[in-house]
Amino acid sequence: MPFDILDISAEAEMIPRLRELPYDHVFVDTPGWTPPSLEHFEEGANPLGDADDVAQLLDSILEQAHDAIVPILTEPDSFDPTYQTVEWVLKPRGIVYQVVINNWPPSEGIAYVDGTRKLCDRHGWPVANTVIRRYRVHTNATKVVTQYNNNRVELQAREDFYRFALEHGLSGASDRLEQITREEASAS
Repeated sequence: MPFDILDISAEAEMIPRLRELPYDHVFVDTPGWTPPSLEHFEEGANPLGDADDVAQLLDSILEQAHDAIVPILTEPDSFDPTYQTVEWVLKPRGIVYQVVINNWPPSEGIAYVDGTRKLCDRHGWPVANTVIRRYRVHTNATKVVTQYNNNRVELQAREDFYRFALEHGLSGASDRLEQITREEASAS
């Protein structure tokens, strides 16, 4: 991989040490979670629950987080989970977050993106300008986006992630995006 990977899923006690790592950025990809019932939540319960290892892992990660990226699909089934993540988990902890529209199939038209942005605006959620499009290469990937081939489709798929990285000020992204743009022009 073109980056280091550390699996700490079985070692929750190591999570507070993430900030000690010699990196400018540490990204933690977490599993999804099933929130408690609304009645349970209204009683003041931890929205992550407390009974299982995943809840404890997520609690530990969120204690260390500087910010969070919350993916949302352009499909109504993803709206409630996004709401619960932002309103029940991130906001009460004071964690800075941004919602990113993810896995959007361009063939369905921009109206789905616009509708999802309007939903985010109604809730007052900051939403990324970059939209991550759905590409078969993402779903069937045996490699990460930085290792995609230099054909038109894979360059476009990779470009979404570099644009998103640029939007977040991640170092090296602008140089890499320029390289992709040159490669895409050559492939045409």
